[in-house]
Amino acid sequence: MNTENFNNNNNSKQQIISSKEPSKEFLKALNHLKPKWNGKYSEGYRGATIIYREFRSLVRLGKKEGLSEDYVLDQLKERKQEPCLECGKEITVIYENGHTFEENQYCKACKNIRDRREYEEEQERTRREEEPIERYSNKILGYRADYDIPYEEYLEIEKERRESIDKQLEPIKEAIEYGRSSNNRTKKIKLPKGMTKTKWLKQQREKRKQAKYEDKQRRIDQHLRFHGSPNRLIIQRIDKIRCDCEAQEMRIGKFCATCQLLIKVDSYMLGLFREAYERRKSRSEDGVK
Repeated sequence: MNTENFNNNNNSKQQIISSKEPSKEFLKALNHLKPKWNGKYSEGYRGATIIYREFRSLVRLGKKEGLSEDYVLDQLKERKQEPCLECGKEITVIYENGHTFEENQYCKACKNIRDRREYEEEQERTRREEEPIERYSNKILGYRADYDIPYEEYLEIEKERRESIDKQLEPIKEAIEYGRSSNNRTKKIKLPKGMTKTKWLKQQREKRKQAKYEDKQRRIDQHLRFHGSPNRLIIQRIDKIRCDCEAQEMRIGKFCATCQLLIKVDSYMLGLFREAYERRKSRSEDGVK
């Protein structure tokens, strides 16, 4: 399933709202940086480095006023009033470094219609191109095919996925923020109410230790899934089988001896999956899991 368009549309928020009003000093620094920020990639490495330092300075100033880094980044984006590409309604389009995504040039209503249409077209394409073994394996494992998931349910699944990713990234973000505050020894750390600095530092160390452990475990699990499953082992084994087929012979349906054996393996494997699929289908019709 192609989720790229959906993710871009949902991550490209028009504005991040802050409950606090920025000071004149902050706005002055913001307006000074904004034109340079939107052209930073044309300044070369040295110029971009200087601009980034100004950005970090602006972020520190914003944090003193209770403004998040996301808010600062959002305010640095260039906004233009342009007509929606579909209905012509005037909308605010966000540009970064003089560029914007095409999906940002549609109003919310037209974007939703466009996203739904693209999703349904992708579903229909997937349905047409589905291989029998894909249908068999989905049924055996009790999964629905992607093309059977309604658009509204798909949105909920994507929302839960993003929330899960954000939750996994929280310890990493906290560790980065702690590193920045540790590099500035003169900065006063704002402690949670009722917590001593010693206890807070211990808590931060434990969080970093736990995040490091979880990251290591995630890498181990990922390696095992991608390199230790029978599925992957079969793929690796087949890759090692030597092939001696010639293009001219392949055009008339003649293959080398090893490939002829693989044709039989493929037929046998498909038969096994088909039988398991029929058994699962029969149990489902009888109301048995």
